[in-house]
Amino acid sequence: MLDSGTNGHVCRSKTVDTICVPMNPVLGELQFRFLEPSDVEEVKELSRDCFPINYPDSWFVEITSSPKLCSLAAVHSSRIIGMIVVEVKPFTSCNHEDSDLLSCSTCKDAQVAYILSLGVAKQHRRSGIGSVLLQQGLDHLQSSGRLKSDCKAIYLHCMVSNLTALKFYKRRGFREHSYLANYYGASAQSADAYCCVKYINGGEPPWSLSTLVVVVNKICAALKGFMSSVPCWSNRLLQFVRRHVWSSANSLPTRRL
Repeated sequence: MLDSGTNGHVCRSKTVDTICVPMNPVLGELQFRFLEPSDVEEVKELSRDCFPINYPDSWFVEITSSPKLCSLAAVHSSRIIGMIVVEVKPFTSCNHEDSDLLSCSTCKDAQVAYILSLGVAKQHRRSGIGSVLLQQGLDHLQSSGRLKSDCKAIYLHCMVSNLTALKFYKRRGFREHSYLANYYGASAQSADAYCCVKYINGGEPPWSLSTLVVVVNKICAALKGFMSSVPCWSNRLLQFVRRHVWSSANSLPTRRL
C-alpha cells in the first residue's frame, strides 16, 4: 500500500503499488506512486496532452508537493502516463459555486472529496487506466483514514464539451449537479463546465423543484391503488393535486440539473 502520515497528510515516499491492468495486455504492469516536486515538468507535459486548459506554474508546484493533496501517478516504463489529484476538505470550505452540493440535513460538519484532476495520456486511453487511477486514489484515502463516514460527496468539474469524460463519470455513479457558465474563463478552449457529484455515506443533494415533482409523483403512485377502493371523489382529489402541483412546479425556473 502507499504510505500515509499519521497526521492525515500524505507521506510522499517512493513506495509504489504494482498491479496488473488486464484491459490492455500491451501495458502489462503499472506502478502507482505519489507525485513529487521533481515531476513538475513531466506533469506539465501530461497536462498539455490531457486538458485544453492553461494551468499556472503554481498549480503544478502545488499538486506535486502539497501534503494536503492525494496526488498519484500511474507509471509505465518509467514514464508518468496518468494522474489523479484529490483533496478531502470541509464542506464549508467549498467555493461559492459548489456551496449547494449538500442538503441542510447532511452538510453540518460534513467533509467532501474534490477531484482536482484525473487524466491519462491520449495514447493509453480506453485501457482501463482511468478507472484504476480513480479507484486507487479513493482506496488510498479510505485506508489512510482521510475518507471517513463524515465525507458525504465526491465531486469534480468537467467541461461541458468533454462528452467522453462525462460518460466516464456517469458510468461510475456521478451525476451532473449544476451548470457553471464560463467556469474556466479564458484559461481553456471551452469555458463552460458541469459540476458532477457522487453522494456517499448517506449524503444527499439539497431539495429542488424537480425533487419535489419526483416525490409528489411517487406519493400519487403509491396512493393510486389505495384510492381505487374508496369513493370516486377521492380520485378526483388525487387528480387535482397531481395536476396543479405538477404544473406549478414546472412553471418555475430551477438552476440545479
